[in-house]
Amino acid sequence: AHAFAAGWKKLVELPPATLPSASACTLAAFDKSLDTLNTVAPRLKRQLLDAGVTCIAIDGRTSLEEAELLRAMADALECPIPPFLMDAA
Repeated sequence: AHAFAAGWKKLVELPPATLPSASACTLAAFDKSLDTLNTVAPRLKRQLLDAGVTCIAIDGRTSLEEAELLRAMADALECPIPPFLMDAA
């Protein structure tokens, strides 16, 4: 919830929102959301990616799964970013 709230603050053009339930967070819902979000203006796409970065970096650690989900989100928004190279440590 803390990460969601921090990320949402990056979306300055949107009203406050609450974290969806875990059961609502399905891959199909995520895919449908990305289709909708791909229609927004480029400045909002940048805010969305910034919000995603904020969410995954809030705890000071980024897992490979988080990084790849962000990369997939960026690709779906037609703002691709290169693959991440994770430190083996």
